[in-house]
Amino acid sequence: MRVALASFGSLALALVACQKSPPAPPPAPAPPAAKPAAPPDVTASIAGTSDPECVGPLTSAPPQTLSAGGRSWTIAGYKLVLDVPAGAPVTVGVVANADEASPENLAALGAYEAFFKANGAQVIVVDGDSGDTAAAIQGVLGSLAKGGVPVLAQIGNREPKGAFLAGVAAAAKEFPNVFNASRIREVDVGDVKLLTLPGYHDPRYLLAGKDGCLYHRDDVQALATLAKGLTGSLVLVSHGPPKGEGPAALDRVESPAANVGDPNLTTLLASAHIPFGIFANIIEAGGKATDLHGDKTIPPGTWASELYLNPGAGDTVPWAMNDGSRAKGMAAVLSFKGGQASYQILRLGGAAPAAAPAPTAAK
Repeated sequence: MRVALASFGSLALALVACQKSPPAPPPAPAPPAAKPAAPPDVTASIAGTSDPECVGPLTSAPPQTLSAGGRSWTIAGYKLVLDVPAGAPVTVGVVANADEASPENLAALGAYEAFFKANGAQVIVVDGDSGDTAAAIQGVLGSLAKGGVPVLAQIGNREPKGAFLAGVAAAAKEFPNVFNASRIREVDVGDVKLLTLPGYHDPRYLLAGKDGCLYHRDDVQALATLAKGLTGSLVLVSHGPPKGEGPAALDRVESPAANVGDPNLTTLLASAHIPFGIFANIIEAGGKATDLHGDKTIPPGTWASELYLNPGAGDTVPWAMNDGSRAKGMAAVLSFKGGQASYQILRLGGAAPAAAPAPTAAK
């Protein structure tokens, strides 16, 4: 019995010991899944090297003084200096998206040129989409150059490179006041500095395909470096707009609703302190000016320390605008004084916006 009891006691102790053993530790939790990276912005300008005939290098050269029609200017490599006194008010005529040299468009371009002259424009900016052929581009530029004011022609997303170069060269042969903004990247107009960014940022919208001109992210960075050494009122001239926010921005399309500008331009304008700009695409978002992000519309005639302009289309084919109006030929003048800018729009036809914003002082 004693043996049996002893054995039972040993068994009981073993059971108690088993009951008091700590439970096995739970399996370690699986590491959290990595947060997916934000998808790239498909509208952003991409890395790469641009064709130098599309986006000319920022290289200097010995200055040359030229004159025509009682005006003079100096070219030094990528820089054009106009004979405008420091401190003088500056006015820039702006037209874009003429598309073709049809009789109707040529008549409209004559009206735009008269509008620029009446407002005392010292330079005319042709911000892209002047035509599909060399003859059309030559006709558009020649009609604007007749008054002798320097005409700065920039390629957009429509023109084939060869047609653009040939058309500008033919116009410049007849009118030496026509300049190619693919090569002239800075225009000094007194206290105003125009910086050009030729071509377009999104290869999907180059209508000439591989024959079009695409600018790249490095071109944007090069302008940021250039801007650091400049003083006065800096103005970026690009056919494509910066990425904006919301339905009033200059890059807004409505089918489907989206903002399709280049976010690298938005960064450039903010970080390089470029407070003014001219952007001709998107057409339906034009005929107005806004602040950088597009959430504040600046009425015509209002002086502002930050102003980005889309002049609308110079073409006389009717175009439905985002504001509910219907445009049939538009151009603009952009004026500068004392570090501020204001603008006026010339509308040749079509209904005006249904509810124009009341003029207010822009900050």
